[in-house]
Amino acid sequence: MWKGYIMTGRNITRIIAAAAALGTLVLIVLGLLRPHTTPTTTSGGVGLEKGQAAPNFTVTTISGQKVSLSDFRGKPVMLNFWFVDCPACQEEAPDLQKFYAATKNDIVILGINIADSHKDVRRFANQYRLTYPLGLDADRSIASLYSIQFEPTSYFLDSRGIIRARVEGALDTNDLEQLVKKVKD
Repeated sequence: MWKGYIMTGRNITRIIAAAAALGTLVLIVLGLLRPHTTPTTTSGGVGLEKGQAAPNFTVTTISGQKVSLSDFRGKPVMLNFWFVDCPACQEEAPDLQKFYAATKNDIVILGINIADSHKDVRRFANQYRLTYPLGLDADRSIASLYSIQFEPTSYFLDSRGIIRARVEGALDTNDLEQLVKKVKD
């Protein structure tokens, strides 16, 4: 059958091309036969939905301390994304401080400034007499990690770091009390 068949470079190239085409075809068929499943869970794992673990990050506070979200495991946490010139952020700052002063042993409030200089954030903190930790996210990496598109945005995490609520817009003390009940239950 193969008697007299001469293996030339051209024939070898054809054989290799045919083998590659056949291999590709086999991979395509196998891919089509295997059911494709995309994970679509709304609970468990790390993510930004209720029931998922909040993504960890490390931020430097205006006092120069490096803190990670995981440092607060064991306590409920409120992450508050904001910036100095945001009217709603200015509106909620006194209520956040009042709430923090009354509940700082029960919940951690971590403010994440996403736009301003250290000097401007310190000035804002002094103006509103803020005593809860304020982190500087100058490169917006944490804001990006949390898909922040509106300020202020707050995430409420239970003591295991699981997201229980996300709120866009200013919060008052009544809102805060209701939301904290969700993370403590």
